[in-house]
Amino acid sequence: MLPEEKAVCFTPTRSDLLAFQFRVLIQNRLLICFAGIGFLVVMISEIAHPPNPPVPFAVRFAAGIIAGLAVVIVGAIGGFLFAAMTIWTGKFQNVLTRQTTVIKEEGLASSSANGEGLIRWAGIHKIQSTSKLLIIYTNETTARIIPKRFFSSRNAASAFEQEIRARIKSG
Repeated sequence: MLPEEKAVCFTPTRSDLLAFQFRVLIQNRLLICFAGIGFLVVMISEIAHPPNPPVPFAVRFAAGIIAGLAVVIVGAIGGFLFAAMTIWTGKFQNVLTRQTTVIKEEGLASSSANGEGLIRWAGIHKIQSTSKLLIIYTNETTARIIPKRFFSSRNAASAFEQEIRARIKSG
């Protein structure tokens, strides 16, 4: 039998999923690229087409920055609201169930009432740890989300994370 710190039982909440989706949103390279392009288009448009009557360059430049930031902020808010609506409309019911994740020799095993799965060590893309979540990515946007509040202590959460990191490096 595995020691207790190599297994965790948890039930994620919609708030946990929303925190993960927000993290994915702000780290999404494609979204950042589109936001940057939108920002540049607004800036170039504002600077290249002077208004009539003439306005000083510094004022146009500042207006371009403000407009570009508005594009980025509106895009981020839209993405966040889309994620929130998706999570709260019930499309994640299979994820919002009691789950168990166990560290095994062959990989990270997970089970719930809906099924079982194994992520082999080579299939783990990266691990991120926040103050509230342990996020184990299988690609850039898909992950196993383990709320740290379900560990018996911060040390148990840290030990669980370090064990996974060690297995990834040795695998």
